[in-house]
Amino acid sequence: MKYRADYLDSQIVIVRDSIGYYRDIVSSMDTMIQYKDSQIVVLRDSENQFKEQIKVKDEQIESLITKARLGFITAGVTFVLSLLILI
Repeated sequence: MKYRADYLDSQIVIVRDSIGYYRDIVSSMDTMIQYKDSQIVVLRDSENQFKEQIKVKDEQIESLITKARLGFITAGVTFVLSLLILI
């Protein structure tokens, strides 16, 4: 009976130690998950900033294309009117 009680005591100690290790592991995993979550938030913010920059650049490109077209039209009209005046 004494042997069995000592054996069960040693098993309880092993189980307590295992629970302590598992708690440490779970705590570490929680910390890693929180870190990954914060990284995801930062990456999403960066993605949104890049999308906004791309949108602004696209608007600038569209504006410049419109100005270039107006410039070509103005140059063409000026050329045609110059030819008409010379004739």
